[in-house]
Amino acid sequence: MLKTNTTLAFLVVASNEIGDAGASALAGALENNSTLAVLALDRNDIKNEGATALARSLLRNSGLAVLTLDTNDFDEDGAFEFEEAMTKNTTLVDLSFDSCVSVSSETAESVHS
Repeated sequence: MLKTNTTLAFLVVASNEIGDAGASALAGALENNSTLAVLALDRNDIKNEGATALARSLLRNSGLAVLTLDTNDFDEDGAFEFEEAMTKNTTLVDLSFDSCVSVSSETAESVHS
């Protein structure tokens, strides 16, 4: 549905335990979606596999401005996947993965800068 979406701009899928499978499915849909501007995936048990899929989708996405991944379960490796995406994606202005206990504040700052 998101692959062909032309109206939905804001989607909150917080606290649904979508895990890596759900994050990967959303990532596939995001690759060609230019309408969705805000996606909140907080508290969804997303680990490195899902974080990597989402980060890679941002390399092709041209609409998402805000992505929140707060309180998920990926670590430094998953967080670093977003670093390249942040340098190449021109529309994403706010990426948040606060309270991911395995991501240090230094890593989070490095990815955001």
